[in-house]
Amino acid sequence: MPRSSLIVPARDAVTRLGRSLRALLAQTDPDFEILVVDDGSCDGSQASVRALRSPRIRLIQQRPRGMAGALNTGIAHARGTFIGFCPPGAVWHPGKLEAHVRQLSSDPALGLSYSARLLMTGGGADLPDPAPTGPRRLNAVRLLRDDPVGDAAGVVMRRAALEAIAFRPAGEILRDWWFDETCPEGDGARDAWLRLALTSDWDLRGLPRPLLRSPLERAVPTEAEWQALCARAGRLAPALASRHADPAAALRLRRIARLRLLDGDIPGAGAALRRAWQSAPLTLVGDALPSLEMLRALARARHPRPETPKAPAGLPAHPTLFLARSALQKDRPHAAHRSPR
Repeated sequence: MPRSSLIVPARDAVTRLGRSLRALLAQTDPDFEILVVDDGSCDGSQASVRALRSPRIRLIQQRPRGMAGALNTGIAHARGTFIGFCPPGAVWHPGKLEAHVRQLSSDPALGLSYSARLLMTGGGADLPDPAPTGPRRLNAVRLLRDDPVGDAAGVVMRRAALEAIAFRPAGEILRDWWFDETCPEGDGARDAWLRLALTSDWDLRGLPRPLLRSPLERAVPTEAEWQALCARAGRLAPALASRHADPAAALRLRRIARLRLLDGDIPGAGAALRRAWQSAPLTLVGDALPSLEMLRALARARHPRPETPKAPAGLPAHPTLFLARSALQKDRPHAAHRSPR
């Protein structure tokens, strides 16, 4: 029996699937299986999986049930004690699984392990994810306000922790649900993390080293995902939702503004930042330093100074983008991350 099971949910992902699977096959931890759950693809995704001819990979096919449904099917078929998730397009560092297994094995109370990530832009550049990541235990307030875990990409969980959030809705005859398949858009992961924090005693902790490269568009929940998450918080913990929903919305919008600015979308960054101030201005004032840095970077991006320094090789030559990225990069250095060949 493999110690770890890595689940790859896929639908019409032939252009992104191979890179993710090759990164998983290059993991330094030798004791794992890969379950690719094909969610009704019509683009040849199944053939691309079979072409790898790896004994580690099991291909499971199902009728379309969405990303959350594919994750649930993978969990139902997984044999490992530790279960990780890697949607197509995400790229794991070769040592990622080993680091998570080490962290989970050293702490019996730890149910979920995640890592910092780098965000891939459309142009191929890697940006640091502004979500805070660290060894502190996460609670529901931090999950709602800071979104440190994000979507399912790169998360590794203990099977027993997953069972703590399992449920079977009326009409489901095949298997349990761990991720809510009724969540609008996305994979239902943020909803699952919130349920784990609110309804169980399992700890959630992160690794500060960026061990994952993930598409930029997955960095922040969509508006529909966000509204569903607030509704879930309101049902499970009304006091939490009433006190923290508006501040969390402001921080989410500030994060969107930062990511848009780093990606070169100056008008989009300005619009998101205005919405953030309208949502909960006192929250942004209370968290003053990041807010001031964001305002400063946006102002400098809109009105670059004549003495703008020349961008180093490898960074965008446009001075606006160079200044914005320089002002908004995190203070702490990130470890170099190279995707496996």
